Amino acid sequence: MESAGAQVTALEPPMSHLWDVVPSQGIDLVAWRNGFSRQIERVRNSFWYAHAELKSSVRMIEVDPYQMTDTIGNFDIGLLAAVLLHCRRPFDLLESVAARTRKTIIVTEVYNASLGEQAACAFLPHRGVDQVDTWWHFTPQFFVSALGLLGFTEARVIFHTQRQPSVEGRIVELFTVVCEKPGNT
Repeated sequence: MESAGAQVTALEPPMSHLWDVVPSQGIDLVAWRNGFSRQIERVRNSFWYAHAELKSSVRMIEVDPYQMTDTIGNFDIGLLAAVLLHCRRPFDLLESVAARTRKTIIVTEVYNASLGEQAACAFLPHRGVDQVDTWWHFTPQFFVSALGLLGFTEARVIFHTQRQPSVEGRIVELFTVVCEKPGNT
């Protein structure tokens, strides 16, 4: 985005919050969080390495994504790329982003065709599954409806696939919802 001329601000939750972990009996959440913290530190270090190598001017801000204050400013476009499935309170996060966004919000998430075409989300955690990092699957209509409530009423949906780099040959089905405030198309 920066190379195309955009002024980019990346938002990251503070390491003290890090992730909305699913509380799950029988999983050592302290050990999980410690291992995950090391992974995230490597990801953040790679961001700063690329930032320096590319002489980037991307601004990075650590902020509670559920309570973004006026001090971070406003943005023309808000982009949420495969993050809401990891959030305990996805609507609250959308609302927080919408409050800081003037024109367009773009949401990309995993597509689960079995959810149908209604505005819906499926709660994924359940007993017997040892995962603590994924809460939800959504339909595209969920975001069309939710963002419409927040004033982003002009919507379009794109379906696409992406290779998952960590699993050879795995293709992930995704959707992207682009919602704009009227008059900003």
